[in-house]
Amino acid sequence: ACGKGDKSGEWACRAVCVGHALSACALSSVDNFYYGPMAYYRIGFPNTWLQTLTVQASLGYFCFDFVWCSWTGGETLSVLGHHLISIAVCATTLMLQASGAEVLGTLFGAEISNPLLQLRWFIVDSGLKGTRAHQWSEIAFAVVFLFCRLLWAPTLLVATWRSERPHMIIKLGAVGMQVVSAAWAYLVWRKLLRVLKGEKGAA
Repeated sequence: ACGKGDKSGEWACRAVCVGHALSACALSSVDNFYYGPMAYYRIGFPNTWLQTLTVQASLGYFCFDFVWCSWTGGETLSVLGHHLISIAVCATTLMLQASGAEVLGTLFGAEISNPLLQLRWFIVDSGLKGTRAHQWSEIAFAVVFLFCRLLWAPTLLVATWRSERPHMIIKLGAVGMQVVSAAWAYLVWRKLLRVLKGEKGAA
């Protein structure tokens, strides 16, 4: 077992984060672009088998990461709150067997920047802080995060609230996710400005 402060445990946990992000985004892409139509046109509809599978896997991941973050104490309350909202929404989607389309759309927007987030950590942990690779990873993460969370995600939020089909838990969960995203976006934007200005300690 990995104890608190165990570096190998942190690496393993972040590798799991990357694995979940890549698989969730891949499955969401298949659901939206191969099977279709896109989430905007299926909000509140009954789940497909692929949506159910993806939400089940994501629910397991969020439960795991919530326990890990709570046990190690290495994350902020906003991260724990984000995980609790994700758990509630995923569980509601599975219980109602509906709204899988918008949940997968949200997963894609929320997780697509996660591999870049973890890459930043791996680069710093490898002693490459301040290098060109580190700076570019910071910029790439910030651009993807800000685009998905502030430009794309709100369109899905509005579409979800305009539809009469989704359960209120789904709608409130969407609002909660957007509030957390806005708070994080402010911090990401400030860090991006420091990186672009070349300030020391911007990592």
